[in-house]
Amino acid sequence: MKTARPFILAFTMGVTLALQAIAETQADMAQYGAYPANYKEIVMH
Repeated sequence: MKTARPFILAFTMGVTLALQAIAETQADMAQYGAYPANYKEIVMH
């Protein structure tokens, strides 16, 4: 089982990094519009 541990760790890290890269993509302004000017008011209420 000790020999499989590094492979499991590498696989887990690879999947985690891939998911983070997907989650951090920028939104398309042409599709979703500009960032709202009153975003603080929207978030606070």
